[in-house]
Amino acid sequence: MLVAAALLVTACGAGAQKPAIETVMSGDETRRESFEATLRILDEHPEYVDELYTATLRHPRTLDRFVQNMAKGLTNEDLARRTARSLADQPEAMKSMMRALVEEAQKDEQARHALLAAIQANGDPLAGLIVNNPKVLSSLLSSFAKAGMHKGQDKLEALINALGNAD
Repeated sequence: MLVAAALLVTACGAGAQKPAIETVMSGDETRRESFEATLRILDEHPEYVDELYTATLRHPRTLDRFVQNMAKGLTNEDLARRTARSLADQPEAMKSMMRALVEEAQKDEQARHALLAAIQANGDPLAGLIVNNPKVLSSLLSSFAKAGMHKGQDKLEALINALGNAD
């Protein structure tokens, strides 16, 4: 049946393929087997993955589901590191992601707590990155001072004074 469906699919356009694919996908076992066979082919032809990605961008509901699953999966340390490495290899994407994370944390209390907890847990490595870049350090201190004008200004001024007297 799978072979017949595959032959039918290759002979027709996308609209005609849908019923044949739905038939294969309707059974748990045939769906799993089809996915596994597809993934094996994708492993052998990475360029097909690029095509699949491009096609998925045209399907917002499917893309949203993949992104949601990926986000949930990032609690797995190996997947988180793979994703971080991929972002590190794409600096513009990393900047976009960081900007988006900060924007989401500003709007969502749970996200804000998670981001702040991650910053706190990684304080030493973050400080090491920031202290070696005077422009970033200056920008952050300036932003802290602006934020301090609204609340906690006395604590912030004490911190700035302490930093200034550290010489």
